[in-house]
Amino acid sequence: LRKDEPHWEVLTVLWRQRAAELGIEKTRPDSTRETVPVQSPLEIVWQVAEHLEERPPVFAQRDLTTLRLIMIADRLRVGRLVLVGDRWQLRAVGAGQPFRQLRDAGMQTALMDDIRRQRNPGLKATTLDVIGRAPEPTPGQSGENLYQVPADELGENAARIWLELLPASRARTAILAPTRALREQINETVREGFEEEGTLHGREIVIETLVGLGLTQAQKKDIRNWHEGDIAVFHNDLSRFRIRADDTCTVTAVESERVWLHHPDGKPRHISPAGSVHYRLELCEAAPVRIRAGDRIRWTRNDNGRGLIHGEQAAILTINHNTLLVRTDDGRTLGFHHNDPQLRYIEHAYASSMHTAQRLTRDDVIIALDSGHGRLSDQQLFYLKICQTRGNAVVLTDNHEQLIARHNDRHLSRSLDLDMDMGL
Repeated sequence: LRKDEPHWEVLTVLWRQRAAELGIEKTRPDSTRETVPVQSPLEIVWQVAEHLEERPPVFAQRDLTTLRLIMIADRLRVGRLVLVGDRWQLRAVGAGQPFRQLRDAGMQTALMDDIRRQRNPGLKATTLDVIGRAPEPTPGQSGENLYQVPADELGENAARIWLELLPASRARTAILAPTRALREQINETVREGFEEEGTLHGREIVIETLVGLGLTQAQKKDIRNWHEGDIAVFHNDLSRFRIRADDTCTVTAVESERVWLHHPDGKPRHISPAGSVHYRLELCEAAPVRIRAGDRIRWTRNDNGRGLIHGEQAAILTINHNTLLVRTDDGRTLGFHHNDPQLRYIEHAYASSMHTAQRLTRDDVIIALDSGHGRLSDQQLFYLKICQTRGNAVVLTDNHEQLIARHNDRHLSRSLDLDMDMGL
């Protein structure tokens, strides 16, 4: 098999799943010459093929996008492809749009509407309330789990509540916030608490990371959204411009129709965003991230060579003069030089965005909501936040009345009656 064939992309995912079952440390066939101590790649692939009818492969969206999976299934003439998703979440998350469009176009659908994740009766009632499957609740007084605090203290208060938990409770409690500013405030407060506890230790280094500006394709196409100092990260080779995939180029000047870039080779480039180039890149800005041993980080970009997946986390073990060691959540210990390109795609993992939190299932959740960001606090994203947890929830907001109004009053009222026992 060649790597440009669709079979290879599928087999790398199957390889990782099967190798994990066998306890093999290397879980990706990055080279046809790679050897495995337990079984060869061919033996594993053959075993997978023999059992496909008994154990159909399951792919998470982190492995293959919906459209890519459909294209591969078509080329491989797969007999049946089953897509599983939450129709309420898919409306709020861009990655789910192909799934939603297929369903709207008449794709055969089986409805599974028995909610099993939430163990707390009040939280389950909240979820049912949001999706319109519960009767209108009787208006009542605000419960003890909705707190109103000043807008500039939302992140700090959310972090302080989390820091007051016992270690075991911290591990099963997520902090969610819709904006980058709130997450940065939460991360800073948690790290301050960790320093007081002695969790963070050793030398501190500053990593210059890249943070996406969150522009749509239409916005990237508009040259008015390009500014000097922005950083373009290219996803594909562009031979015409002598640019390779993963190149990072800094914007040095913006003219009426073209943008000048500083390339890592020291030579300038110029591109026109109005063409098709904007599909091949992401616009980012530089953001310093301070890390010490004891910190937890999250990858913000895949690293296929190391098997690192966007959204997964790792713990910093040690930081030396030129290198650092991390332990991934799947138990691997990896070393990085301080200037390793992958370190440009990390962030602190103490607070999660609503979309990142889709990977998480926690017993409890602390949600910080700034009512000033109306679109981020609408009904669908509130459902995303609530359905991440199985047990209890605390909601912090800077405007109690306005937040309830945004959720049409009835959708938040049930969450105010939840019993909170998170191990304080």
